[in-house]
Amino acid sequence: MMSSEYGLALSYLHIYASLSSNNDDNGEEENVEVQVDHNGTDRVNATTHIVKDSTKETKDTTADNNNHKNNVWEEFEWTVQHENESRCLLEKSMERCSIQAIPSYHQAPNDDFAWDSFYSQHNTNFFKDRHYLHTAFPQEFGPQQQQHSAADAAIDSDTIETTTTTTVTRTKTTPTRTLVEIGCGVGNALLPLLETSCAQEHDQTNSSNSSKNKNSSNEHEPLRHQWIVYGLDLSSVAIGLLKQDERFQAASKLGYAHAFVSNIVQGIPAACHEIADVSSLFFCLSAIDPKDQPVAVQNAASTVRPGGTIVFRDYGRFDESQLKLGSQRGKLLKDNFYVKHDATKCYFFTTTELRDLFETHAGLEVMELEYVRRIYWNRATKTSRKRVWVQGRFRKPLLSTTNQ
Repeated sequence: MMSSEYGLALSYLHIYASLSSNNDDNGEEENVEVQVDHNGTDRVNATTHIVKDSTKETKDTTADNNNHKNNVWEEFEWTVQHENESRCLLEKSMERCSIQAIPSYHQAPNDDFAWDSFYSQHNTNFFKDRHYLHTAFPQEFGPQQQQHSAADAAIDSDTIETTTTTTVTRTKTTPTRTLVEIGCGVGNALLPLLETSCAQEHDQTNSSNSSKNKNSSNEHEPLRHQWIVYGLDLSSVAIGLLKQDERFQAASKLGYAHAFVSNIVQGIPAACHEIADVSSLFFCLSAIDPKDQPVAVQNAASTVRPGGTIVFRDYGRFDESQLKLGSQRGKLLKDNFYVKHDATKCYFFTTTELRDLFETHAGLEVMELEYVRRIYWNRATKTSRKRVWVQGRFRKPLLSTTNQ
């Protein structure tokens, strides 16, 4: 039997779906396949396919026949004039955009309900896998360069005991790192990492069975880390879909993959306390009410070992999706915080706000924090989109000797 709260939630979703004639830009940066160059900037994998080596990028002309050949991007130089124009646009439509503009407004359904509905509708088809992490965040996800992670320094044995009954065998040649992805959804970031880990496991098995007198053709290539991943998401539907993925299931059998239904505002699973060399927040914090963001960041920081890092990417202030939401009726919940047509929510950050969250509230060191601004052109339709994201890296301080 349907509860009255559940019925109100469905009614709310129906109201906002009917008010939105088009998608109000649920599109994250992950809707566009991107390549990232060596200084950390991301490029649309469209007109050209970037072939990389250690020193340069070259164009592969065979990729020009892909379906997105009309899409290109260029750097967007942000000016005070752009900021003032964007602010004026939002202020002009603020009254109309306020949620109070809807006479039949009801309290929005819980976030877990909204995201369960989102993943029930889109399944695993909405976001692309993030294959660019090793170039966007090379310090965390790039090849090993003769150094060890916090886990390698702390553990000098051949095995790692995981929180499950599975024991992961560590080889002497492959460093093992632990990732906690907060807001993992259906695994678009962690699944590509698991592909690499499982492939390395297979290669090592084949190598151990080959003749010891034969040198491997890639023995001098830099090693990628072997990842143990923990995925956290408040949507039980998303976690269920993640666990059905063959890549996740294969890695789980090896002890590399774990997933939990978890709301970062309410806390983290005990199994994830200070286990991560790297924790990630990709387009997750923006979905949380601003009043709850400080505790969410504190809880995220509690997943990281001393010396570990949190890597971050999310919506930036005056991103085109904010301007689009800000021009529509009944979207604005509070300053810079909007509800979308599917009842999921989105906040648009400044670097100042994020510095305060991670540095002041969570006690982390800011290693990198900057805007990523691009104009994406569609030559076929002669349209453009100005996208603004914020990218950051935050380090958890090592324990001082006086506290040990």
